[in-house]
Amino acid sequence: MKTPGYVLIGLGHWSIETTLAVFAIGLIITFFILYYCFRGLGWLIRLPARLKKTRQNLAL
Repeated sequence: MKTPGYVLIGLGHWSIETTLAVFAIGLIITFFILYYCFRGLGWLIRLPARLKKTRQNLAL
């Protein structure tokens, strides 16, 4: 019988147990969620400058 890989993460009183496949998929999904959150945050930070530039171009 083949057994899948096993991942155990402990932090303080908390522990998470899962198979390696589920952990890898969760890690990939978490990466993309964080990636798009940071991209969106960067977009929001640059938004006021873009709006100012657009208003200046429309005024010309």
